[in-house]
Parts: sequence; structure tokens; C-alpha cells
Amino acid sequence: MKQILLYIRNNKELFFILIIAAILRFFHLGYQSIWMDEIYTMNITNPKLSYGEMISEINIREGFPYLYFMAIKTLHHIFGFDPLVSRTFSAIAGLAGVLMMYLLGKRLFSRNAGIIAALLTTVSEYCIYSSQDGRPYTFYFFAVLLSFYTLIKFIKQPTLRHAIIYGLATALLLNTNFFSAINLFSQALIILFFLWISPAHQRVTLFKNAFIGGLLAVILFLPNFKILAKLLEFKSNWIPLPTPDSFSLIFKELLGNSEMTLFIMIPLFFYFLFKIFEGKESVGFEETISDKKAFAFIILSIWAIVVIGIILLKTYLDTSLLVSRYFISILPVFFLIFAAAIDWISNRYVRFIVLISLVGFMLANTFVVKHYYTSTSKTQFREAAAFVIDNNQTNEPVYTSLKYWYDLFFVEANVPYTIIERASLETVLNEMAVDSSKISAFWYVEAHGRPFALSEQAQSFLDNNFYTENNYDGLDAWARHYILIENAPKSVDISKFDLLKQADGDAFASSIEAFDDAENTVTASGWAYFPEQTAQKSKISVLLVKGSETFLFNTQKITRADVTSYFKSKYDINDAGFSATFNKETLDKGKYQIAIYIVNLETGKEGLMMTDKFIIK
Repeated sequence: MKQILLYIRNNKELFFILIIAAILRFFHLGYQSIWMDEIYTMNITNPKLSYGEMISEINIREGFPYLYFMAIKTLHHIFGFDPLVSRTFSAIAGLAGVLMMYLLGKRLFSRNAGIIAALLTTVSEYCIYSSQDGRPYTFYFFAVLLSFYTLIKFIKQPTLRHAIIYGLATALLLNTNFFSAINLFSQALIILFFLWISPAHQRVTLFKNAFIGGLLAVILFLPNFKILAKLLEFKSNWIPLPTPDSFSLIFKELLGNSEMTLFIMIPLFFYFLFKIFEGKESVGFEETISDKKAFAFIILSIWAIVVIGIILLKTYLDTSLLVSRYFISILPVFFLIFAAAIDWISNRYVRFIVLISLVGFMLANTFVVKHYYTSTSKTQFREAAAFVIDNNQTNEPVYTSLKYWYDLFFVEANVPYTIIERASLETVLNEMAVDSSKISAFWYVEAHGRPFALSEQAQSFLDNNFYTENNYDGLDAWARHYILIENAPKSVDISKFDLLKQADGDAFASSIEAFDDAENTVTASGWAYFPEQTAQKSKISVLLVKGSETFLFNTQKITRADVTSYFKSKYDINDAGFSATFNKETLDKGKYQIAIYIVNLETGKEGLMMTDKFIIK
């Protein structure tokens, strides 16, 4: 115990950084909905599937080796089938990545550089995001660092023991991501370089042991050969083609998309190169190995250039690979460069100011600019499905083009209604238009870049036959409940309210921001919410009022995150928005006043607001 306490005391900066890293990676771990690829992870690792069925699913649907999914499936068996399990694995891998950044920085440069590299990784928004994502990328990030760390040890001491350790670490790397083949190629070039400059009497030992380590890694990778062969035939059809600034945008995303942090990082990069180029000439194997700056530059430059070069060639000659997460294996190179550059600043006060400024701006970008932990950034599959589950009380069928993904939520909830796959809402409506016997109430739920959009003909059929009784509009996900128009409510009982008052009942804030009284149709949009509570369970109705008569608009919810931010509400009032339409053809002649009626289904609050808007027919 004394030795452990002594070790912690001697490495207190590292342990402090690891504690901060753990907090940043585990805080609000389940806040965001799981997105499309995370649902892949969940479906493939479902304990209901056998390991053989899981492998078959991976061969059909996935682009990763088996190891990660086998680990997650085993954890699901032990801890339960929950997205938090896969995200916890990623968070732990992310934490291990921070530790490996320290060890790699220490081995390449110095202990101080290792501490700085670990700190930059800790506060990196991209690393935090990846550590809270139920996908293999932080596992890959950790494995890349471990593999290069053992490679460096092997190059400096090319013994059989170090070769076997390197081979096992590289086998782990190859079994986390097929992009690791590029990393292995870069490592092979590094080994060839040192073979070239090494003395003749050392080459045989270095080559033989390197071959043993590489062969061990390849043998342990062989179970993935089938899926790799299939993947090599794949042509992406969803990744955009490159533009002149594609690569710079990807690097900005990796580094946080912050102008302030880039303002510090770019000079640090050039300062690193300046310090490298001013170094003395290294001649021969031993001098290059002992010259930390030259040795680190050889490792880091080949590491990064090979990955960037191969992805660039693949992108322009075959199929685009311009997705930031495909470049995550070179993110450590940037942090190691910045860490070394900061460590090489001779004046400790200047060094401290630069480091604190960079870390401060990175944290500010995460917490203040991006509101990472409190704003929605992932497709809200979970929320859209939950909305349908909570509101489909009459067990009407649910249509979607994403049945494989939404089934995760509906099947786990054991819903009694049918989930039907159709290409689009337009397809559903066209089927009903052709066969009138199919015209009945239904739900439609969608997500992942599929916005609500209908042709003029389909929209006309929808308006003539259906009423939007309830809806949900989240981030990149939506749901609609359509009931037959003859069953739609025509009015709201507001007899309890005093219509002579501008406002009656429970007080609420509201605004009609857009209002249009056209020839046959009235449209209105705005927001309304009860203060001191969330708006998630509030139902907003827009009414036409004439005497004691009321006429109900077709009112839909609209997500309005700007309302929450504008009023700086500590409650989630994103669901305060509404959009409403009314067909005037059904009205008798007269003057009608627009009113907003709101009721919260959870707290029972109820209020009516008579607006200053009127229509005359």
C-alpha cells in the first residue's frame, strides 16, 4: 500500500489528469440518444443472438473486425442490454487512451511532454465525443497508441521479447479497425527505415524479430479476413466527394472547430518544426535513436503522412473516405507535436501561459460555445420512438423506412402494434390513394437525414383525408400521428375561461411570430410555454373564437431550441414551438379572434390567451 501511495504522490499530476478525464467522459454519458451506428452496435450485440448469429450479422452489415462486438456482447450478458454498457466501454477505452498518450509522450520526448499530451487529450472535444459513443473508435485510438508505444520500445531494443509484445499489441490494433492496416503499413515503413540505417550486424536480428512480431499480428488477425475481403469490394455512396477544403475542414473538426485554439495550435506546429530543423545532424542508427527530436520526427511524420496519403489516394482514385472519424488514428500525432512544442518553450512562465490558454480555450469551446453536455447533437431516435410509445394508446400501425433501427426501441418496449417498413411517407399515402380500404389512422416515424417532405399530390391527399393529431420534431428525427379527418376534434371546450380577459387560467408566455390570412387558409406560428417547468408534456392548440364557439386549427409542435436559449431558461422548453393551419371554407361569415390554448398533461396546468389577431370572412 505504501508503494502505491508513493507512486501516486510521485505522479500526482497524471492522476489528477486521469480524474478529470474520467469526469469529462462519464458525465452525462446517457444524455444523448444513440444514433444510427450505435443502434448497429446494439442490434449486433443483443444477448438474444448467439455468437454465431452475431458474426453473421457483422458480415452482412458492419465494417469492423469482430473483437469489439464480441467484447460488447459479453458485457451485455454480464451487465444487461443497455446503451450505457457500450458507452461505458468507450469511456474506459478513452481513459486508457489518455494514459497511453502520457506514456508515449514520455517515451518520445519527456515526462512533461507526456503530461501535456495527456492533458490535451483529456480536454479534446473530439476525444470526449468518441469516448461517449458506442462505437469502436476510442478502442481503436487506444490500440494505435499502444501499438506505436511497443513499436518504439522494439526499435530501441529489438529483442524477441519486445517483438512478441509489439506483435500482440499490433494484433489488438488490427482487430479494432480495418483502417489499422494503414497504421501497420506506416509501422512497416518505420521498421524498414531503421533497418536501412542500422549497422549490418544488427539488421538480421532486427529483421528477424520484426518479421516474427508482424507474423504474429497477421495470424491473430486472420479470423477477420472474410469480412475484410467483402469490405474491400465496398464502394461508399454516402460520403461526399472531396472539395478543395475538405481535408482542412476534417482537421479543424478533429481539433475542435475553434478559431481560438487553432490560433495557438498553428504557431505551436511551426515552432515544433523549427526546433526539429535546428537540431544537429544525426548520423547512423545509434545517434538517430538517441536524438529524441530526430527520432520522434521520423516516427510521427511517417505515422501521419502514410495515413493521410493513403486516404487521400483512395478518396481521389476510388471511393471517398472523407469522414473525420477515419482520421482519428493521427489525432495523437497532433497532440504529441503540440505537447513537445509547449515543453520546448524555455521560459516557464510563457510555457505556463500558452498551456493554460490552450486548455482554457478548448474547455470553453466544449462547455460555453458548443454546450456539449446540455445541447442535443445526436439523431434523436430514442426520443422519437419514446414519443410514439407514450402516445400510441390505440395501437395503430407505425410506418417507417428505418425499421431495423427503430425496432430496437419498439421491440424492447414490447409494443402490441405492428411496425411496418415503407420507403417513405409518400409511399404510404400512395398505397392508400390506390386502395381506399387502407385509409385508416397511422403513425409515421423517421430520422437520419430524412426530413418531412411530400409531393403536392401526396400533400393534397393527406390534407383531404387526415388530421395531424400529435407530432414530434427532434434533432434529425420526427414522428407524426395521423387520424381520419372525420374523427379530428373540431373545437376545444373553453367555457371555464372568461373570454373578456386577455388571459385566463394558469399564466403562460406566448407569441405569434408569423400570421397569414390568405383567401382560404389561415396560418400561424410561434411559441407558448408555462414558466418554471419543461414543455415536453405541454399541448398547444390554436383556436378561432367567435362568441362561445371555438374552431380548432390543425396545430403541430415545432422544436424551438432558440426559445430555451433566448430566455435562458433552466428548463427544457424546446417543445414550445407550434405551427398551425386552418381552412376557412368551413366557417360561417363573421369576425373571429385567434386564441392560444395550452395544457400540460403532466402538471395539469391549463391556460388561455386571447391574441390581438383577427380574421374576417
